[in-house]
Amino acid sequence: MRVLFFFAALGFAIVGMSGVTLSLLNLIDESQTGGWPLWQSLIMTAVGVAGFLFCLIKVIRGVREETAPAPPKQVD
Repeated sequence: MRVLFFFAALGFAIVGMSGVTLSLLNLIDESQTGGWPLWQSLIMTAVGVAGFLFCLIKVIRGVREETAPAPPKQVD
């Protein structure tokens, strides 16, 4: 599960950086963005950042749902 969140974090990072790039291009010259309005690229940036941070926190915490406590050993 940790690997899944790691790759999801990478995907969200790509989406966020694409949104930042499109936003900056939109501010410089609107003809370079391929018709993406500024509000759309800002939403893309926000979704990318929020998803990246969520997945990164899950990976750092070790995805607690994944690790169940081990039962105690019985010594005979």
